[in-house]
Amino acid sequence: MQRKKLCLIICVLFLCILSTSCGNIDNKLSKEEKLENTEKETKKTVKKSQKDSSEITKKAQDNKGTEKSINKSKRKELKEDLTEALEDFLIADISGVAMRIGSGYLPDMQMTINRMMYQGEYLYLVDTRGGGYTHRLTFENSKEAYVSLDGGSGWAKVLDMNTSVREGPGSMSGYVTYICLMYAALDAGKECTYDSEKDVYHIELDSKDMMSLDLRAIKSTIENKDRFDEFNTYLNDGEVRLNSFKSGINNKRYEFGFEDKNVFVKEETGADPENPDFSVVWIRTIIDEVGPIEEMDVIKYFEEIKSTVKE
Repeated sequence: MQRKKLCLIICVLFLCILSTSCGNIDNKLSKEEKLENTEKETKKTVKKSQKDSSEITKKAQDNKGTEKSINKSKRKELKEDLTEALEDFLIADISGVAMRIGSGYLPDMQMTINRMMYQGEYLYLVDTRGGGYTHRLTFENSKEAYVSLDGGSGWAKVLDMNTSVREGPGSMSGYVTYICLMYAALDAGKECTYDSEKDVYHIELDSKDMMSLDLRAIKSTIENKDRFDEFNTYLNDGEVRLNSFKSGINNKRYEFGFEDKNVFVKEETGADPENPDFSVVWIRTIIDEVGPIEEMDVIKYFEEIKSTVKE
């Protein structure tokens, strides 16, 4: 009887040991399978990450594929072209500049500045539109100025002309400032690349670069230095703005080119190149195919305002 009990106990113990061993084997297999699956998933993730990274790198290389650094001869040619464009602008009896500031589909501000000779000096017409709602117009020469804040429906005469800062030449000086900046960067040997696909040139400048540039370097190549000196006061203001960098922004990117020997310059700032803050300045003639403005029409309009507006 005792022998039967002993056999029964041994059988139960054996079954328990067998059950525990199987469980341990199952657990071990389960852990090994999980580990193997995890390793497979990790390898897949790494491969995908490497693939994404190489695709980004390839896209960046493709984008840079059309850009080449300019050589010494091209640098000299660009400086001459910038000088010629600025010289033509300074001596023109009639000219116009368009500027857009902001980002996104609707700019924060867009402006056109036209000027023409009137009674021996320049008469400026500045058209400023901001936020899609405000529309400011200013007629101005050195003696008098008239302002409209509703797109020309009503006008008021500016009573205080005792100021060295004037809206017309001050606004137009942006074009001069950007040409001076591109010339100064080229003259200082800063890196400049050419995008053959877009037919434009690129220069990137950080704060140290900007501080080291001489904005008036182009003056030595200008024949009509007196015309250049008219913008001296405004170049100082432009230099201050160019040397200002927003917090977290370490550089400014510039794109420039030529259309019918007129320069256009685009300034980009911001950490995201796809959605930058930017300002664009370019020149156009006062008479164009999109919206022709005859010189005499502008002068006639100015004289009508003078005759109707009372102080």
